[in-house]
Amino acid sequence: MKLTAISLIATAAVASAQSGSPLNPALPPTCETTLLQQLSGGDFISSCGLQNLITAVIAAGGSRTPTTEAQSYALASKLINQADLDLMCSDKCNSAITTFGSTVTAACGTTPLLNPTSVADGASSFKNLQAGDLPAIITYARKGFCVKDNNTYCAIALLAAVQAKDSKQMCTPCAAKEYDALKDTSSLPTYAKATVDPTLADAQKTLASCPAGSLGVGVAATGGSTTPSSGSHLAGSAAVGIAAGVASFILA
Repeated sequence: MKLTAISLIATAAVASAQSGSPLNPALPPTCETTLLQQLSGGDFISSCGLQNLITAVIAAGGSRTPTTEAQSYALASKLINQADLDLMCSDKCNSAITTFGSTVTAACGTTPLLNPTSVADGASSFKNLQAGDLPAIITYARKGFCVKDNNTYCAIALLAAVQAKDSKQMCTPCAAKEYDALKDTSSLPTYAKATVDPTLADAQKTLASCPAGSLGVGVAATGGSTTPSSGSHLAGSAAVGIAAGVASFILA
């Protein structure tokens, strides 16, 4: 699994005073200060239900990559729950994202946020991540988080299904709705699209193989195996994921 981009930046901001900080050393000091203020208790974090997630990342000692599936699921559950998703999907969060974006962009400019030498190979495309990209990435991921079926957040059900390795849950109306919510990646930066689009294509193939009628009314399925391919977890965890990519907003 991958941490959300926002978690990565949060950890970097908190660690900015330490040697080997994952933040780009070329960033102006005001940028690091602003990121720390915004991500350690700013209105964006509280309004969008991210406080528990950020606290868990920091409590983990600044580790940016969970080393086991259990750690990944535990981290995801800090956001994928009813109370925090209600906040994430609120109008107040939408407004807070806009304010957060303008604040960090003013402080950080167009300088890439991450130290290229600290970005893991699997997230190498995000070495180009700029402050101004964060609102678009967060908003994209938010579309997946807020999908509902029968008035219930699909992210909660699909996280449980992925955790249980229940392939049948990949062929449900929720899985199809998650794909529909995230299939338009035109709002993402080019480097993020390069990460997300192949996973979406893989998810589409898996959904197309689901038994006829399993995805709900009006959703095409050809029938066939319901065993998800290695990349098809987007259908089950796109809402889980973040990534600002997100992306790394996607846990897979």
